[in-house]
Amino acid sequence: MWLYYDTEATGLCHPFDQAQQIAAIITSKKWQQFDSLNLQCRLKYDVIPSPEAVLITRQKPSDLDNKSLPSHYDMMTSYHRFLNERIIQQKDLGGDINGYVRERPITFKGHNIIKFDENVIRYNSHVTLHNPYIYMMDGCARFDTMICAQAIQIYGQDTFKFPDTDKGNTSFKLGKLCELNDIEVDASSLHDALVDVRYTIKLDKKMHECEPEIYYQMDLMASKLDVRNFVEKNKVFSYSLFHYGKPKTGTFTAVPNLSDTKRRTAGEQILWDLSKDPEEYLEMSTEDLSEIFSKSKGGNAFKMNSAPFLWAKRSDQPIMMPMHLVKDELRPTQKTDDGAVPLSDEELERRADIIHSNPDFVKRLNEALAMAQNSVEYDRSPYAQEWIYEGFPDKQLKEWMTRFHRSDWPTKMLLLEGFRDKFSRQIEENDSYRRYLYFGIDLVLENAPRHLIDAKPGWLKIERDILAKKKASELSTTQYIPKGMDNETFKMTLPYAVQRMGVLRDEIVNPSDEKHEESLKAKYSYNDKREILPLIDAWLKWYEKRIIEAKNYLNLGASNDNATNDNDAREKRARQHKKWQRGMRYN
Repeated sequence: MWLYYDTEATGLCHPFDQAQQIAAIITSKKWQQFDSLNLQCRLKYDVIPSPEAVLITRQKPSDLDNKSLPSHYDMMTSYHRFLNERIIQQKDLGGDINGYVRERPITFKGHNIIKFDENVIRYNSHVTLHNPYIYMMDGCARFDTMICAQAIQIYGQDTFKFPDTDKGNTSFKLGKLCELNDIEVDASSLHDALVDVRYTIKLDKKMHECEPEIYYQMDLMASKLDVRNFVEKNKVFSYSLFHYGKPKTGTFTAVPNLSDTKRRTAGEQILWDLSKDPEEYLEMSTEDLSEIFSKSKGGNAFKMNSAPFLWAKRSDQPIMMPMHLVKDELRPTQKTDDGAVPLSDEELERRADIIHSNPDFVKRLNEALAMAQNSVEYDRSPYAQEWIYEGFPDKQLKEWMTRFHRSDWPTKMLLLEGFRDKFSRQIEENDSYRRYLYFGIDLVLENAPRHLIDAKPGWLKIERDILAKKKASELSTTQYIPKGMDNETFKMTLPYAVQRMGVLRDEIVNPSDEKHEESLKAKYSYNDKREILPLIDAWLKWYEKRIIEAKNYLNLGASNDNATNDNDAREKRARQHKKWQRGMRYN
């Protein structure tokens, strides 16, 4: 059984943006559709949509502020109920593919889900007290059609067509891939989650028709256990990754992961580049090997062939191929007096055998990876939304969450009031546990009937304190970039939203040249600037309204034409910012 899904979100900054739409279609393994889901919700009270996101999805402020839509918490609860009740409890025999037989409850599919949509669901589940890792439960698999398309682009036989980007790289955008491969696309309908799921199903089927061997092989990469089984069966194989939009390919052998057990499959896979003779490295110390791992930056940003080994995430559907599917031009070579000569299969086998027959070297490589990973120190984020990897709920907390979701709002409030006492030991051992209390409080403030909060002075005080922090954060002119995000992906604030939307408006009204104008039209799906300018102006008005509301709440004054008031307001905001910056921020 396959479940295709897609999300539409308010931006790319996963800890602070929200899912606004989630759609899913369930099919058989022959693409017969028999169940679907399409959920939408209104905007959370503390989320500021990014300008690019709302222009791409063509959402108006009235669409996201529609009070008739369910709340974000209601939408996430419905989605998790759908997954648990209709999908996860079912078992699906994966069948025999390329000599492998495995059982999967479900294979989750989508376009760019591993890098984007899954993170959207993960962070949104985290702050609504649901399981962030539901896609990995009970042996579930994840098949990303974009990664499959990348594998076909590298290893395929030119039966599937690919568009190019403005920079000359291959584009893997859903709509363009469909158009070039005879799938009729209505460009104006894209970026609706349910529509995109339907196109993804058609694209998935098309890739299977064009390149069945590559397709089946990528299906074998859809879970950690599948990857482990593959590398244990194939001593020598090809591995590819994309570096700044361009493919890198090499020939590797897998170094056994000593953390693997019969019941547990570790998340990392060490790979040895067989273009390098391992005999030259057998005497290296654990510390020296660790230095090489440290330079790989997690494997995915690794400049292939610059070092003898790297590591990959088994759970990210790595592009690994058996050698019979590898083109001659992708096979490794060695330099000789006569030029570059392909390495023979016998030489590749010999080098792989050196690794596998040397348990002490394997042990040092495992120790080196652990040393490299443990040597990386990160400053703790001041925002609880980013504490997703700082420990996991124990059985007691999971039971508490289940009771929370099943209770009415008065009971939810009582559960939160007793949280610190109930989980005092866990909080003392790992203070990130308190994030679940903050998330629960936030859910009450946004969703509980107003009279329940008004009746409790303690809750009213909590609400005032939290709203003051959130409003001050909304007015911030300091960019906060979460760990792992690029400089363009930061926590959105109202001043930056106004600034960025203004820049976009100027670019659309006065594009620098014809190429720039065509690029803007393609990105935001419009034919004439008059189609999109009313949407831009509506959002500028919405952002300005939110600025006024935030200033009024903080008693900062809403006038924008009085310089003295503005300076006083900035100073007061700065004092408030420093005051609550010293504590844990949650907004």
